[in-house]
Amino acid sequence: MRAVELAFVASLTIAIIGIRYGRRLVRGTRSPVLFLRRFGYRGSMQVVTFAVVNTIGSSWRLVTLDDAAIAPVGVDTSSRFVFGVGGHLAKLAVATGKGIMGGMQYAMSGIWIVAAI
Repeated sequence: MRAVELAFVASLTIAIIGIRYGRRLVRGTRSPVLFLRRFGYRGSMQVVTFAVVNTIGSSWRLVTLDDAAIAPVGVDTSSRFVFGVGGHLAKLAVATGKGIMGGMQYAMSGIWIVAAI
């Protein structure tokens, strides 16, 4: 039984270290790069963009400033509203669950008192 526990601890330690440092070995060190290009997606910029995205984009974090060729980053106001309401409903559900569990504790105490009498 002790050998199984030691094997488990050893394999867990190796897995955590492997995941943590293995990704770094596979990806290499990634450094941020700001790739500025002219607005408009013309022929010369298509070639440069293709080269940047397909060759160095995997080893560098690529930040691109462009007009309509790149999708905007951010959240739409309707999505923000929906997720906000969902967050409030989740908090309400947690509070309701805690209230029910607290009530069950008092109910169980009452049942034990009645059973003892």
